[in-house]
Amino acid sequence: MSANILIIEDDVNTVDIVSATLAPLGVNILHLRTGQEAIQLLQEEPPHLILVDVRLPASSMSGDKFVENIKSNNQYAHIPVIVVTASGAEGVMKVMKAGADDYLEKPFAIGVLRRMVSRYLGVGT
Repeated sequence: MSANILIIEDDVNTVDIVSATLAPLGVNILHLRTGQEAIQLLQEEPPHLILVDVRLPASSMSGDKFVENIKSNNQYAHIPVIVVTASGAEGVMKVMKAGADDYLEKPFAIGVLRRMVSRYLGVGT
């Protein structure tokens, strides 16, 4: 079984970097731009791991609100959520309080991302 990773990110360059970084792990990547799209997907096919940006498009729910939303729902609370942020300490505290399992600060080292995802999915690096 291959793991499914959902990336909620509006910056295509970040998505490309993350996808290329995680490809050697043999995971399936699904990319969405908004929290609302992700909530709909969760109802259809929950992923094994979620990577979400704190800052999403203005029309979307913020990353911390997305985390809060799924972590308060027993059906999805078990899905590990790693938040990617450039917001500094304040942003990190906000998402961890919302229930995020972990965080990465932008810019991040690709090796750190790969190890973190491997740890949560239980796959080799």
